[in-house]
Amino acid sequence: MEILRNIIEWDKQIFLMFNGCHNPFWDYVMAMLTTKEIWIPLYIAMIVVIARRYGTKAVVIIALLILSIVLTDQIANVFKDMVHRLRPVHEPGLKGLVHYVMTKGGQFGFFSAHAANSFALAFFTAKIFKRWHYTVFIFLWALLLCYTRIYVGAHYPLDVLAGIACGFLIGWLMYLLCKFIDKRFMATKRPMISEVSISNREILSLLLVFLTTYVIITIVVMNLLKFNMVILQNAM
Repeated sequence: MEILRNIIEWDKQIFLMFNGCHNPFWDYVMAMLTTKEIWIPLYIAMIVVIARRYGTKAVVIIALLILSIVLTDQIANVFKDMVHRLRPVHEPGLKGLVHYVMTKGGQFGFFSAHAANSFALAFFTAKIFKRWHYTVFIFLWALLLCYTRIYVGAHYPLDVLAGIACGFLIGWLMYLLCKFIDKRFMATKRPMISEVSISNREILSLLLVFLTTYVIITIVVMNLLKFNMVILQNAM
């Protein structure tokens, strides 16, 4: 028990270290990046690439991708109800120390559904697309989302690490299931999913969607900050 208490205490200290590095610009940026809806264009681009590259088998891939997100989401909810670890923003011992830039959310935070969702998607699509360029890109994207959860005060690092582990597991199981379905029920339809990879042009298109989203967020944030400064100056 002493070891567990020490781990939890270290977890809190690491959280405060990362959560304490903030400013108004990054508050806006992180709040937008951590919102799932902002990444809809990237998800749509992924679906388009899958549909173009895998033909009729894309239905299976997309269905399993959606299933992986649903599973990680529901497993995270089960753990939150079982473990009952308070989110940092609800922790009485950290009152006044946590910097949060969004609504406080649910009471419990172990483990992070955002982390589980993003890493399940990253692992599954990396195995499907089979390009190291894409693998690097999508895992960096997933790590960015995980960091936003700490920045906005929603999760401790251990919440995020547990979510990453769950995401890896579910993503791996879904990929194994995908290969099994392909081999067992769709072997007569070529090409085999395990033999196909996406092109450099398709990787570039996904990267451009990501960069476009990020640039739009940056422009919006800069204009919001200017607008707030004008209001503050007028009020003075």
